[in-house]
Amino acid sequence: MSVEINPQNSQEILAVLQAEGIYRSTNGGVDWRRVWEETSVQGLHIAPANSSTIYAGAFARVLKSEDGGENWVRAYIPPRDQVYDIVTDPNSADIVIAVTAQGIVYSSDGGQTWITLDKAQGGRS
Repeated sequence: MSVEINPQNSQEILAVLQAEGIYRSTNGGVDWRRVWEETSVQGLHIAPANSSTIYAGAFARVLKSEDGGENWVRAYIPPRDQVYDIVTDPNSADIVIAVTAQGIVYSSDGGQTWITLDKAQGGRS
């Protein structure tokens, strides 16, 4: 389970419920609505550089919303494994790091393309 509060609007809260998906509240947690049904979702992250951009980790993919969690798109990552946690650079919502069961993957273009850490600049194999 993972919970994130929008740093720009504390009334907006997102939560991942294991084996169910992503839920969103726009009234401080009083009411909740499922915005994405996905049994493998684990990590959740609201980008500090742009609180409308939200990432979530799932099996072999990262989910991304650019409208505060209303709509989501999938981005497939190498390796095809569970994404457990995900973060962004504090200054750029496009720089994303995800932790999988097999290692760390990195994107510098908002999740459109991914490389494994051992191939990232300065990474070690």
